[in-house]
Amino acid sequence: FINALDNPVGNGPSFVVGGITEQKRTNIASATVRGVETDATLRRGSRWLMRASYLYSEATADATSLWLVQTARHQGTASIVYSGPVTVTANTRLASRAFDNAQNTLILG
Repeated sequence: FINALDNPVGNGPSFVVGGITEQKRTNIASATVRGVETDATLRRGSRWLMRASYLYSEATADATSLWLVQTARHQGTASIVYSGPVTVTANTRLASRAFDNAQNTLILG
Protein backbone atom coordinates (compact mmCIF):
# COMPACT_ATOMS: atom_id res chain seq x y z
CA PHE A 1 0.00 0.00 0.00
CA ILE A 2 0.94 3.65 -0.44
CA ASN A 3 -0.88 6.41 1.43
CA ALA A 4 -0.25 10.12 0.96
CA LEU A 5 -1.40 12.22 3.92
CA ASP A 6 -2.02 15.97 3.84
CA ASN A 7 -1.77 17.90 7.12
CA PRO A 8 -1.54 14.94 9.52
CA VAL A 9 -1.14 15.72 13.21
CA GLY A 10 2.19 14.79 14.75
CA ASN A 11 4.55 15.81 17.50
CA GLY A 12 6.37 19.05 16.95
CA PRO A 13 9.88 19.70 18.20
CA SER A 14 10.51 18.59 21.78
CA PHE A 15 12.09 20.83 24.38
CA VAL A 16 13.16 20.43 28.01
CA VAL A 17 11.62 22.59 30.73
CA GLY A 18 12.74 22.01 34.30
CA GLY A 19 14.17 18.60 33.44
CA ILE A 20 10.93 17.42 31.80
CA THR A 21 10.76 16.79 28.05
CA GLU A 22 7.68 18.46 26.58
CA GLN A 23 6.16 18.13 23.13
CA LYS A 24 3.43 19.98 21.33
CA ARG A 25 1.07 18.51 18.75
CA THR A 26 1.33 20.22 15.39
CA ASN A 27 0.32 19.67 11.79
CA ILE A 28 2.89 18.22 9.42
CA ALA A 29 2.62 19.52 5.86
CA SER A 30 2.51 16.03 4.33
CA ALA A 31 3.56 12.47 5.00
CA THR A 32 3.82 9.26 3.00
CA VAL A 33 3.22 5.78 4.34
CA ARG A 34 4.35 2.78 2.29
CA GLY A 35 4.13 -0.81 3.36
CA VAL A 36 2.72 -4.27 3.16
CA GLU A 37 0.40 -6.16 5.47
CA THR A 38 -0.24 -9.88 5.55
CA ASP A 39 -1.96 -12.41 7.76
CA ALA A 40 -2.44 -16.16 7.94
CA THR A 41 -4.83 -18.47 9.77
CA LEU A 42 -4.33 -22.17 10.45
CA ARG A 43 -7.00 -24.45 11.86
CA ARG A 44 -5.90 -27.71 13.51
CA GLY A 45 -8.88 -29.99 13.99
CA SER A 46 -12.10 -28.59 15.34
CA ARG A 47 -10.64 -27.08 18.53
CA TRP A 48 -7.43 -25.20 17.65
CA LEU A 49 -7.02 -22.00 15.65
CA MET A 50 -3.74 -20.12 15.12
CA ARG A 51 -3.38 -16.67 13.58
CA ALA A 52 -0.40 -14.51 12.71
CA SER A 53 -0.14 -11.10 11.07
CA TYR A 54 2.71 -8.85 9.99
CA LEU A 55 2.89 -5.19 9.00
CA TYR A 56 5.83 -3.41 7.40
CA SER A 57 5.20 0.32 7.44
CA GLU A 58 7.56 3.02 6.23
CA ALA A 59 5.93 6.21 7.52
CA THR A 60 7.88 9.42 6.99
CA ALA A 61 7.33 13.17 6.95
CA ASP A 62 7.89 14.29 3.36
CA ALA A 63 9.78 17.49 4.23
CA THR A 64 12.39 15.81 6.45
CA SER A 65 12.28 12.07 5.61
CA LEU A 66 12.17 11.44 9.38
CA TRP A 67 9.93 8.71 10.78
CA LEU A 68 6.49 9.73 12.02
CA VAL A 69 6.33 9.58 15.80
CA GLN A 70 5.16 6.41 17.54
CA THR A 71 5.20 4.40 14.29
CA ALA A 72 7.15 1.14 14.32
CA ARG A 73 8.53 -0.11 11.03
CA HIS A 74 7.78 -3.77 11.86
CA GLN A 75 4.70 -4.94 13.74
CA GLY A 76 3.30 -8.40 14.27
CA THR A 77 0.65 -10.26 16.19
CA ALA A 78 0.05 -13.91 16.95
CA SER A 79 -2.80 -15.68 18.66
CA ILE A 80 -3.83 -19.19 19.49
CA VAL A 81 -7.39 -20.16 20.33
CA TYR A 82 -8.61 -23.36 21.94
CA SER A 83 -12.35 -24.00 21.66
CA GLY A 84 -13.57 -26.68 24.06
CA PRO A 85 -16.07 -26.54 26.89
CA VAL A 86 -14.62 -23.05 27.37
CA THR A 87 -12.75 -20.93 24.85
CA VAL A 88 -9.23 -19.87 25.77
CA THR A 89 -7.30 -17.30 23.74
CA ALA A 90 -3.66 -16.20 24.04
CA ASN A 91 -2.44 -13.14 22.12
CA THR A 92 0.87 -11.38 21.68
CA ARG A 93 1.93 -8.25 19.86
CA LEU A 94 5.47 -7.29 18.91
CA ALA A 95 6.79 -4.06 17.44
CA SER A 96 10.19 -2.76 16.45
CA ARG A 97 11.71 0.51 17.59
CA ALA A 98 9.66 3.68 17.25
CA PHE A 99 10.45 7.28 18.10
CA ASP A 100 8.66 9.53 20.57
CA ASN A 101 9.71 12.87 19.08
CA ALA A 102 9.76 14.54 15.68
CA GLN A 103 13.58 14.68 15.61
CA ASN A 104 13.78 10.86 15.94
CA THR A 105 16.13 11.09 18.93
CA LEU A 106 13.91 9.72 21.73
CA ILE A 107 13.16 6.01 21.39
CA LEU A 108 9.66 5.09 22.51
CA GLY A 109 9.41 2.52 25.24
